Amino acid sequence: MKVSLSSNNPLGPSPLGLTWEYLKELSPVTHLDYGTHDGRFLRILHQTEIVDSSIGIDINSESIKNAENEYTEHDLRLITIKKNELLPFQSESIESISMIGVLEHIYDQERILKELFRVLKPEGNILILVPGKNLFSFLDLGNFKFLFPSIHKVFIERKYSKEFYRKKFVECPDGLFGDIETEKMWHQHFSHKELKELLEREGFTIIHEDGLGFMRRLFIILQYFLPNFLHDSFGKLLSWDAINFESAEIFVLARKERKIK
Repeated sequence: MKVSLSSNNPLGPSPLGLTWEYLKELSPVTHLDYGTHDGRFLRILHQTEIVDSSIGIDINSESIKNAENEYTEHDLRLITIKKNELLPFQSESIESISMIGVLEHIYDQERILKELFRVLKPEGNILILVPGKNLFSFLDLGNFKFLFPSIHKVFIERKYSKEFYRKKFVECPDGLFGDIETEKMWHQHFSHKELKELLEREGFTIIHEDGLGFMRRLFIILQYFLPNFLHDSFGKLLSWDAINFESAEIFVLARKERKIK
């Protein structure tokens, strides 16, 4: 990580912790979290007084429905949209946007970035974090279901149920195979160059780049096989890796520049 974590950062050396640190400096009034899942990140932003008003949006209707009853903050809203639907906001109405661990799940990335650019105010900021291409990218657990579908099916049915597997990976509600769009069917990894070029094509100006970790994916897999009494020590090693390296997850802060008349 290039950024130093504040002592009051509630999320620590993690993708959300890194994003929290940059948002703290921006102090936006209106914030949109695209791909918010259960809204946890927005709730923490409110609790730590980073934002005044926020909206979480996701195409996973089940996640939003399950989370809606948990959030009573007056200025926090959770919204479901259909895949490929226009965002239900006026142009240039949002001050900042976060998209953490989401872009890699989307098939038509250019379309959604155009929409996010449209609703962002001039001089507004977008914060994006995605998996980075590095030596351990092949260990991404998110792709095991595509590489080893039979093993994945057995694992999910035993861990949850046959009904759970059928719903999430056969019926594919909301056009999602698990949490990845059915047209995509791959958990994509990016280089800094690829992410920057994608954002610049849609009109964004890159302001800052960062990242976290190197052996993160290896450590996450190893944790499954460790006895419980070693988890705390291993967690410290995972944190050390996150702080001292920048390639397992890559982060970009970009801006919508004001047009010069």
